Amino acid sequence: MDSLDNIIETMVMQHRILQKYLGEIKIFAEAAEPEINLIDRNLKSFAVALAGHRQLEEGVFYPELLKRMAERGSAIAKIEEFIEEMGKIGKIIEIFLNEYSDAAKLTVDLAGFRPALEEVSQKLNLRIESEEAGVFSYWSALTVEI
Repeated sequence: MDSLDNIIETMVMQHRILQKYLGEIKIFAEAAEPEINLIDRNLKSFAVALAGHRQLEEGVFYPELLKRMAERGSAIAKIEEFIEEMGKIGKIIEIFLNEYSDAAKLTVDLAGFRPALEEVSQKLNLRIESEEAGVFSYWSALTVEI
């Protein structure tokens, strides 16, 4: 049995956690009386969850996927391009998290935070959908025993 048997399930679970945090943050930010401390706490939790996800994805999943694809002689250019795009989104999210890294920054620029949150949420959700519908299928195809 492969030690990576459940990696897709783990990453999907991580995706749902990230989406949950962003959804809760949006609710807190759009409230009539925005709950800055709850936004801040959830942003910090989101950042920790994202770091863990990226570590698994970039440090384990993608290197192993590329290795297995290369071993089978599969073309890897599209996956490498996808990984590069994921890195760019990661940088956008890092900038966002740095921009709103504490309650004071959120209080000063809550009006700018809302559209920035929406943009980050849309980008992340699109990539999650692409990853789950596309890239994960490559893994499944590589792990099917013949």
